[in-house]
Amino acid sequence: MRSRNCLLLVLALVCAAAAWLLFHHFSPQPGITLRNLQRIESGMSREEAEAIIGSSPSVQDPDPFLDEGLAPPGCHRVLFWSGKELDIFVFLDRNERVIVAQELKWPQRGSR
Repeated sequence: MRSRNCLLLVLALVCAAAAWLLFHHFSPQPGITLRNLQRIESGMSREEAEAIIGSSPSVQDPDPFLDEGLAPPGCHRVLFWSGKELDIFVFLDRNERVIVAQELKWPQRGSR
């Protein structure tokens, strides 16, 4: 009976360790990634978007984006993060809510 209890305890510990490893392997990590861009949804607050990326953005004046037709109507502020593989732009309304989040991919180096 005692060996059976030890076996059950070991089995429970192995299952707990496996669950912990799976959770940490598949849970999203902060950073300037396509996966995190896709997690930013319309209507989110500025703070929620910043928390997903995990760093403070550059804050841009929307006028150049509006002049070029790149910013959506109602855009009041543009948040910008620059990464190795892509840049993320988040367009905010006057209430600091996300209108839309977009990416700008950079060509791979040496692809010419």
